Order: sequence, then structure tokens, then C-alpha cells
Amino acid sequence: MIYFIACPAAEAVKIGTTIKRSYLSAEASAFQRLSVMQSGCPLELELLAICEGGAIEELALHVRFAEHRLRGEWFRATPELQAHIAQFAKPVRLPRGWNKRARLPSASGAAIAQSPRAAAAPVSLAGVP
Repeated sequence: MIYFIACPAAEAVKIGTTIKRSYLSAEASAFQRLSVMQSGCPLELELLAICEGGAIEELALHVRFAEHRLRGEWFRATPELQAHIAQFAKPVRLPRGWNKRARLPSASGAAIAQSPRAAAAPVSLAGVP
């Protein structure tokens, strides 16, 4: 499955693939990938859309939009790329039990109010070299 993840602050879109797990929907697999990426990125990321395809189709998209490549699988969010996403990919909605902010499924399937780290008291770095 091919996913399109946006970084609005950088006006960039990542074109990548993920393997749909048998126990997750296509949307949940893509949101799981987003969650992993978000943990290493200080800017807000957003899952725009998904479409059928694998490594070959992903490579074809990378070649098609090569002139707009920023780095690796990240491309400028040009009107041409946005039109392609709108025409060929389906928008995604949060799967049941997922919270956009926390991006983690709860055991009961109910939305998570906030991540445990958000509720924790601030950590003081006083005295740390």
C-alpha cells in the first residue's frame, strides 16, 4: 500500500509504502507508520491518503515527481502532486479507537484523550551538564 504523508510546515509530502497487516485495516497500517515517523519529527505530520500499490508503483511515483524531490522520499507539495493524490488516492479517516494527537489505539477501541507523556509533570533539567 502506498501512503502520502504531509508535513505542512515544510510544504512537503512523503511518498512511501507500508505492508498491510492482516490484523489491521489499510488505514490503521498507514496510521501506524505515521506514528513511527511522527515520534522522530519535531514538525506535525498528517496522513493525507493511501492507494493500492507496492514498491514498483512507489518507485514510479518517485520517478514521476523526481524534479520536486527534497530528500529521500520527501517531495515538494506541488499542485501537480496534490492533484495526483486527489485523483488516484483515497482520503483516510482515523480508524476506530485512534486519536489523531496520540496516534495510538486504545485497548477498548475508545479514543485516547492524551498521551501519558502529555499528562506528566514537566521535567527539570537544572543541574544537568
